[in-house]
Amino acid sequence: MDLRGEVIHGEFNSADARAAAAVKLYDGDGNVRALAATERLVVTDLVIVAAAKMAVNVFSDNDGDGTVDDGERILAGSVGDNGGIAMSFVTTPRYCKRGVTPKVKSDTAGQVDVVLTGFILTN
Repeated sequence: MDLRGEVIHGEFNSADARAAAAVKLYDGDGNVRALAATERLVVTDLVIVAAAKMAVNVFSDNDGDGTVDDGERILAGSVGDNGGIAMSFVTTPRYCKRGVTPKVKSDTAGQVDVVLTGFILTN
């Protein structure tokens, strides 16, 4: 399989992520990048940082319902006060459903920041 595609990074920050919200994607020049319905985001690296103790999920909301369902989770974990999680999926990248930008959801209010890197496949 050819794993080349447009390099992308994503950013998310919120003081309250209890309602799932999408990561904002950017191209290599820093321009906002929306996925077309035929494009698939492949996540290779992901960092979560939280100011308060909370559980955080980053997921591909395949059915658009804002909840983390089986098969949608990219990375999840419990974070302590001013803690974080960093994960690299370079050897086993996480594929999102075509046209779906990952979302972030926490179980409690508090600042949460997420940065991801990856690429977009068009076929």
